[in-house]
Amino acid sequence: RRLPVEPLVDKMEEGLAKRVDAHRIQQVLGRDLVQYGFVQDVLHKTLFEKGYEPENLKSAVVVRLARTLSMGIAQNEMQALLQDAPKVSMGEIVEAVEFTAALKQAGEPFLEAKEITLVGLQNGFFTRTAWNLPLMVSAARTNHLPEDEIKIAALEVVKGNKTVLEAHAGLGLDPKSL
Repeated sequence: RRLPVEPLVDKMEEGLAKRVDAHRIQQVLGRDLVQYGFVQDVLHKTLFEKGYEPENLKSAVVVRLARTLSMGIAQNEMQALLQDAPKVSMGEIVEAVEFTAALKQAGEPFLEAKEITLVGLQNGFFTRTAWNLPLMVSAARTNHLPEDEIKIAALEVVKGNKTVLEAHAGLGLDPKSL
């Protein structure tokens, strides 16, 4: 198994420069190695079975996907999302997983975040700028809007029927909150 080395070396150098205890650095590197290994395994179980080329897998993809595990995506959630994802570019896949993590951070439950993300993948949403949508979801939740209205608005955006700004205004939210 070929795991990304450069981010591990960077993290070790950063820890040493900050005079972090060697045992703590070792713990962090161990956790990262486990996450990288999980990501590689889940990619093999999901995407590579759909015809993605393993030799095209760059270490940056593994690192970015592993970071989403620290952003709120659980391992089983990542696996479920990748399993159900349509065949799109690897860049779109990574953006979609990061986007799902951002939706979860905005308070969206995983199943709704996954549904919104999958519709976005099917409609080419991740080939465009997608990052204002989690801000809209967060603003809507902060204003205690009903779950179904938030989900409907998000789906309209990822289907390409509305811009984020149009959906944001349609929810009665202040455009300045984006």
